[in-house]
Amino acid sequence: MSNYVLACKLLEEKKPHLYRTPCATHCIDLMLENIGKLPLIKKTIQRGVSLVGFIYSHSSTFNLLRQFTILLTYF
Repeated sequence: MSNYVLACKLLEEKKPHLYRTPCATHCIDLMLENIGKLPLIKKTIQRGVSLVGFIYSHSSTFNLLRQFTILLTYF
């Protein structure tokens, strides 16, 4: 049990009108983590990581990316 949950339980015992709500950011993080474990999503993320690694390790490819993304922002 997390320290947060334990602290909330102790406070609820002393102050019965208090209640706790889960952190939305933490909940979204857990959902995205679980979505990332799905086989199709996991494969897509791995391909994206490989593509970004390739682009950043090849300066000519990176320069092309910068050139064309700058052009696309004006349209």
